[in-house]
Amino acid sequence: IDRNPTTSGSGISETQPLVLAEDRALRVARSLQDLGMPVGRDLTDKTAVDVGYSYSSTEYDATNLNDWIEHKLLGEIGLRLTDKTWIHLQGQAGLQDSDSLGKQSYLYLLRLGAQTRSTDKLTYKLSLGYERYEYLYSTTSATNQNYDLFSFDMAGKWKATEKLHFQLTTRNGVQPAAEYDNNIMTVFLASLSGEYFITEPLYA
Repeated sequence: IDRNPTTSGSGISETQPLVLAEDRALRVARSLQDLGMPVGRDLTDKTAVDVGYSYSSTEYDATNLNDWIEHKLLGEIGLRLTDKTWIHLQGQAGLQDSDSLGKQSYLYLLRLGAQTRSTDKLTYKLSLGYERYEYLYSTTSATNQNYDLFSFDMAGKWKATEKLHFQLTTRNGVQPAAEYDNNIMTVFLASLSGEYFITEPLYA
C-alpha cells in the first residue's frame, strides 16, 4: 500500500531452505493473476490507516510444475512528520496453497519504513522488517517448519511530467518451489512501470 506524502491519506528456528536451482520454471510459460483491494482513511491531519486484501495465482503451462495461489491481508498505519515525509508501520498475514507442499502454508510480516518526497518530481519509499513463513516440509511431517527472513520493500517514483509517471519497485519474499516438491524458495522481485494520464491527475 503506497502513500502519497503530498496528500493526507492513502500510504532462530528450524528451517528447510531450498538448495536446488529452479531451472525449468524460468523457461516455461505461465498465467499470472493479481487482484488488490486497498481502502484508506485519515484518522487525523497527521495520521492515516490503510487496509487491504490481495489475491495472486501462478499457473504453469507444464504438468510437472507446481501451481500455487496466495491470499493476503495488509494493513498500514502512517504518521506525517513533515509535508514531505511519512513514517509507517506495515503488517501482513497471508495463506499460500501449492501442490508442492503437504498443506497450506502461512506467512506473517512486519515492517517499519518511511516515504519522502525529495523533490517535486521524485518520491522514495523504504520499508525493512521481519517475515516468518510456516509450512510442512513433507506430507509426513506432524508440525510446521519455520523459515525466518529479513524483509524489505523499496520503491521510487518519478514524475517526468504532470501526465507521465514512472515507478521502480523491488522486494523479497518466500513462496512454494515450482519445480521441487516439499520445498520453498526465497524470491527477489523487481518491476519498472509507467503510467500516462489522459487528463491531469486529481491529486497532482
